[in-house]
Amino acid sequence: MPVFKQKLLFGSLYISYLLYVYIRRSVNYAMPSFAESEGLDRSQLGLITSSQMLAYTLSKFVSGILVDSIRPKYLLSIGLFLSGLTALAFPVGNSALMFTFIWLLNGLSNGPGWPACALLLKEWYLDNHFGTMWSILSTSVNVAGTLGPLITAYIILTSGWKTGMVLEGLVAICFSVVILFTISDKPADKPADKPADKPADAVEKRGKANTASEDSGISRLSLFKLPGYMGICLSFMAISIVQYGTLQWGQLYLIQDKGQSIITGSSFLSSLEIGGIIGSIAAGYMSDFMLVRRKDQPKHIVRQTVIAWFCAALVIFMCLFIFTVSHTSTKFWINAVAFGMGLCIYGSIVVFGVVAIESAPKHLGGTAHAVASVFASAGQAISGLPLSFLAKQFNWELTFILQTVLITGSTIYMFLFTGFYRTATVTDDKKKD
Repeated sequence: MPVFKQKLLFGSLYISYLLYVYIRRSVNYAMPSFAESEGLDRSQLGLITSSQMLAYTLSKFVSGILVDSIRPKYLLSIGLFLSGLTALAFPVGNSALMFTFIWLLNGLSNGPGWPACALLLKEWYLDNHFGTMWSILSTSVNVAGTLGPLITAYIILTSGWKTGMVLEGLVAICFSVVILFTISDKPADKPADKPADKPADAVEKRGKANTASEDSGISRLSLFKLPGYMGICLSFMAISIVQYGTLQWGQLYLIQDKGQSIITGSSFLSSLEIGGIIGSIAAGYMSDFMLVRRKDQPKHIVRQTVIAWFCAALVIFMCLFIFTVSHTSTKFWINAVAFGMGLCIYGSIVVFGVVAIESAPKHLGGTAHAVASVFASAGQAISGLPLSFLAKQFNWELTFILQTVLITGSTIYMFLFTGFYRTATVTDDKKKD
């Protein structure tokens, strides 16, 4: 398989999904200026963001099914084109209802992005390289999150938020045409995977500890009865509430409640994403390292332990964010806290996707991931209108305290569940001996 074509494909996917993410979050990046210029209150802003996330959840789920019957490059291109079109249309809005409708359409058009990218990666890369390329492609989310707030802040200061929306829309539409020529659905000569190229096979042979994951007779409806699967889904939802609650409202919290500047708010979001890049890589490496050291334990249990430690660290950084940041805090301290929060949030999220797949039988791995993703998307939607409503009734600080309580509960659950699972396994071994 030509290396150049692989690199061209991967570069096209990376830029495409970066644009998807940037447009999807563009209103969040411009939130302070957008809210002030249009005279929107917190509940109206929450309605706009929640409608987008609900539409995105539905669209992503449906796209995951459609991508098996529609050529993925066309699905990717059409979705990016429509995302750009909704970005162009958004500044035309003149009421909260119209803004909500346009951004709901944006959520629908954003859904095909990741399913199409995932299938194209699977077709173009061998199994022993697929995980690595998946991780690298995932960093496009963090790159968009790092550069997005800074680019948006600069455009707002020079030309206004409407200009920023128009520019990003035009770029997305143009690139949606480019990828039609740079992406092929399948390589002409993809070689077969070689058993020797899969060092993880030794780790995968974990005997009875993986019985649940290897039971090919289980039905889709029985998926929810698997030990710990619903806990994974609910914990995934909890971390998603914190992720998007911080992305959407962290900037406003700093500006409106803590008296910080727009530049400080934007740099907070960028530091969050930079920490996310480091956290994603670190969490993936740590979970693989632990798998090698604990070959006798189920993979999803080992990885869940890693998530639990990352979430425990997140609780500490959330407390620092709530109780130590004030109008006198330095930009360095605020960005340091944001970096730690991003490291823990994205480190947890990257491993959650793998845990969802590994907790189910192989023939239901895709379904398990899709269902867990729906819970995560539900968490993203909850972080919109419900949190903004609480902020309107009380204040932003209360919403972040509630998020901290939520992630604390998830952390305690994961430590208890993984500990109980290991204890039960040891007890069963002793009884059999």
